[in-house]
Amino acid sequence: MGNQQIILFILVLILVTAAISFGISMFLSGNAESNRNALISDGTNLTAKAWEYFRKPKSLGGGGGSFTGWWTKLPKKLKQSKNGSLTIDEKPETIKLLATGTAEGWNDSAKVLVAITITPDSLQTLVLN
Repeated sequence: MGNQQIILFILVLILVTAAISFGISMFLSGNAESNRNALISDGTNLTAKAWEYFRKPKSLGGGGGSFTGWWTKLPKKLKQSKNGSLTIDEKPETIKLLATGTAEGWNDSAKVLVAITITPDSLQTLVLN
């Protein structure tokens, strides 16, 4: 009887360990996906602001048909949030944002990464990690 109890204890211990490991893995996976979605949402919000700046005349504080100067007019809280930070490559007709998240990405060695390209009439989002 004692051997059966020990074997049963070991089996339960293995199952509990596997369940905890699986749970942690699912949580981390969900955390990364949630961070990606938040960065994409932030990028979509910034796209609306960029388009507004692009279309607004210079006399009203806009770009007058150019994205140049848009980034400097943004409040700091939009450039870096709890979701991550943004870097930018701003040209008159194109803005390229690189959003770096706070969660570990697919390869577990780098943070979540999303590239967003904004033109006067389109938005392209590319998930890099």
